[in-house]
Amino acid sequence: MITNDELALYRVTDNVDVAVDEITTFYRVYHSSRYVRDQLVIRLTRPIPEAFVAQMAYEFHDIIRDGAILQRSALPGERERAGPRPTARLVLRFDRVHLGGCGGSSTA
Repeated sequence: MITNDELALYRVTDNVDVAVDEITTFYRVYHSSRYVRDQLVIRLTRPIPEAFVAQMAYEFHDIIRDGAILQRSALPGERERAGPRPTARLVLRFDRVHLGGCGGSSTA
């Protein structure tokens, strides 16, 4: 029951090196994510260039309900846990309904 749009959300491989590269590349900047009230907060290990944030907002406009993607520090409603602290956040109002078509053209 997977749509064509959702095929870009995962990678299948039987090559260990490809799998390790996929995971380490993904987690290079990503720390964790959570919802704070109605906003998706993507916690980052380091800030990213504002030009890249703007490019993501353009490319992923179809999964942003309203507004934009903002890079900022912790939100007032966030609680920290022990361990390495994320230093930056991407904050957006995420469209939870249409996430399968994220990031570009649909193949459906």
